[in-house]
Amino acid sequence: MTTDGEPPQDPFEPIAVIGVAALFPDAPDLDTFWDNILSSKVSLKDVPEGRWNAGDFWAEGSPKNVDENKTYSKIGGWVENFEFDWRRWKIPPGSLNQIDDTQLWAVTVSAAALEHAGYMGEDSRVLPKSRTGVIFANALGGENRNLSNHRIWADQFARHAIESGGMPSDGKEAFKAAILEGLPKVTEDTMPGELANVVSGRVANLLDLQGPNYSTDAACASTFAAILDACRLLQTRQVDMMIAGASDRTMDPATFAKFSAIGALSPSHSTPFDSQANGFVMGEGSGALALKRLSDAIRDGDCIQAVIRGVGASSDGRGKGITAPSTRGQIQAVNRAYMQAGYDSSTVDLIEAHGTSTVVGDATELNSLSEAFKNTAAGSSVAVGSIKSQIGHLKAAAGIAGLIKAIRAVETGTIPPSAGFSTPNENFEWGQNPFYVPTEAKTWASSKQHPRRAGISSFGFGGTNFHCAIESFDLTYHSKLAHDFDARRAAWLNPNALSQATASAVKMTHAELKKIEGGVLLANAETLSELQAKMATLRADLFSGPNFDDNPNGKRLSSTLPEVSRDYVAEGVRCAIVASDWAQLEKRFDLFESACEDRSKWDFLSKQMVMITDTVAIPKQAKVAHLYPGQGSQYVGMTLDLSKRYKCIGETWEEADRTMVEILEGETLSSFVLRENLSEEERKEAEYKLKQTEYTQPAMLTADLALYRLLKAHGLEPDMVAGHSLGEYAALMVAGILNFDDALRAVAARGPEMGSVDVPDCGIMASVSASFDDIEKVLAAEPGYVIAANKNSPKMTVIAGESEPMKRVMKVFDDAGATCVQLQTSHAFHSRIVA
Repeated sequence: MTTDGEPPQDPFEPIAVIGVAALFPDAPDLDTFWDNILSSKVSLKDVPEGRWNAGDFWAEGSPKNVDENKTYSKIGGWVENFEFDWRRWKIPPGSLNQIDDTQLWAVTVSAAALEHAGYMGEDSRVLPKSRTGVIFANALGGENRNLSNHRIWADQFARHAIESGGMPSDGKEAFKAAILEGLPKVTEDTMPGELANVVSGRVANLLDLQGPNYSTDAACASTFAAILDACRLLQTRQVDMMIAGASDRTMDPATFAKFSAIGALSPSHSTPFDSQANGFVMGEGSGALALKRLSDAIRDGDCIQAVIRGVGASSDGRGKGITAPSTRGQIQAVNRAYMQAGYDSSTVDLIEAHGTSTVVGDATELNSLSEAFKNTAAGSSVAVGSIKSQIGHLKAAAGIAGLIKAIRAVETGTIPPSAGFSTPNENFEWGQNPFYVPTEAKTWASSKQHPRRAGISSFGFGGTNFHCAIESFDLTYHSKLAHDFDARRAAWLNPNALSQATASAVKMTHAELKKIEGGVLLANAETLSELQAKMATLRADLFSGPNFDDNPNGKRLSSTLPEVSRDYVAEGVRCAIVASDWAQLEKRFDLFESACEDRSKWDFLSKQMVMITDTVAIPKQAKVAHLYPGQGSQYVGMTLDLSKRYKCIGETWEEADRTMVEILEGETLSSFVLRENLSEEERKEAEYKLKQTEYTQPAMLTADLALYRLLKAHGLEPDMVAGHSLGEYAALMVAGILNFDDALRAVAARGPEMGSVDVPDCGIMASVSASFDDIEKVLAAEPGYVIAANKNSPKMTVIAGESEPMKRVMKVFDDAGATCVQLQTSHAFHSRIVA
């Protein structure tokens, strides 16, 4: 699919989610997390005892009414009672306090995701460690860094306390002991235990994974930066499996105070899309996915929970502020995801939104979705929710929580509820849009046309936006999809494969070869009588011995006629006979001999493919022009016979296929154009498809180039080129201004735009063989809308207009004996219908 203002994006090779793990507030594992979602459990509460003393950092207030360096919020979603299995991972207990929980959580969920996928634990499959990478999202590192820094600054703090007169000098050590109690020590384990990049490095180290490992930071959108990179590493074959996830544990007082200074936090609740929303509530946690290429996961028999079809990303650019949301940027991210996926947003039933529970931010996101889902009719058809209503905003890990929620939703066929929603946000026109906020779980049935589809949004400070398109796994549907992508990649890796396949298929039977046989006989002489004598001699020579009509080893027209025509020159009296078999050639010799002396019959003979002329030949210095046609003259099977005879024709279609197989999502142009021996139903289906502009234009362009290359191979090159409508692209290509690949991509983008014009009456086009004056008179007498769209020659004009008026004037021309042929176009182009 394409969207307004967006150039086409390359298809996104599908990525299978084969393992999922979660560690969130009130949810030590995936099953508990999903149960909490379905029951609308809200896991938000005041700061737990032992994390920090609210009395030191909290002061009553609200957004825009907060004491300096204080937080007016002390609620959040907290992970409690976590115990790291140090025995399993062989980390000395004494070192654990120097390693931030952010890293330990990442190790725990990574192992759990691999266990869920069947690649760790009892009776597990062999984990391809050398081909498995790790990417974790983390924006702020964790809390240990701030805490261990106190040890570095302790002496300075004590000195200031003494110098200010607030503390006697003999109280220094007691003061330091008090502020450092329970804080991480500074040892050789401290620095790596605090670094954000070591979140992923710790996983790779303990699990012995040897693919790339690094962390991503896109603020609150960090998860999808990690997911996107993981998918790209899989798609480029650097790895065969990826652990992609996020881990965030930054619920320290400083983070609360700084968000309070912005006025972003709520002091009381998180209710996305509700009119009572008053800011976001922070949370913490970690989650991970085990990912493989879809084709590999199907081949290996993995249990596939969902399929990632696209990850769209954008930046807000210049806006109101570095932290202000942008409708433009959000729309771009959503549109790009579905362009990559190759399906329209109207097929999506669930959106797991960024939904932070701010009145302005929620309304902005809903308005962005409204634009991106403009093809979806108004009504409660698309569920919109946010996991932040239950566990808060996990910052860098917010996206993984929402993504896991959506994965379970498409996998289980359940629309999950969004907690705390009662009164819709008043800044959004709900009734004019397809969105609704579900307040209880409900069954989500599969569409008969496609899998269950969901989208997940994640936006971050700094103007970064992501949207991820996922769908439920269907073996039949996705096996074909995976096969198409494998075929596309194989064609790209081995561009000669198609040629080799074609070459091997050229071993045709005698009967098949007879169908593509044929040639042109050329002869000339100074006078007609001399030409007659020459033709008699040629006939005798040609028909001596066996021929290919009856004998596979006999003379073939395709090789014999060019040979005997070798001494032809365009002088004197000239004759050309076209024949597709020897019997036909013999009949045309008979016609020549019986009628050549009667000049009045030469026109009749030409219609029988026996051309005779004594007009002055075109001078050698004359220029030759090629005029390339627009659409309407296409037909199923065009150039098929030539492709079987001339290598350059087949090679041109193969070259087109290598470009178009990517654009047509695994389909090739040649597969439905170069066809024959079709049943009536198959023929109608193929003709209808070829009539669609998105297929017509690349097919016509390919046929144009194929014919040009054939003529060039015979030494016939134009001095100038021109094109009519679509033919202009062919002219640019032959002139060397556009290469074939660029031209194909241009018309492939142009075709859908033209073909998607939505009008009540698409109209009709037809070519009329008559003088332009006569055509004008008929059109002038018709009260409906019909125009002369293209004047192709003095005796042939293309007309176009609304369907019923066109049918009337076409009947007038037919009744008058003028040849009138309806063109195979999807719309009446070159008329006001397609302005």
